[in-house]
Amino acid sequence: MTDDDVDFSDIPPITDEQWARSVRGRFYRPATEDVTRRVIVRLDAS
Repeated sequence: MTDDDVDFSDIPPITDEQWARSVRGRFYRPATEDVTRRVIVRLDAS
């Protein structure tokens, strides 16, 4: 399907007022990655 095949006629146009209230990146969440660290505890008997 190409962009020419999509029917956009039922979508209302965006007004200048709507553009003025828009916020860039509002729903963006950066990808998270799991971090694993190994902790080695050494207890020396005194």
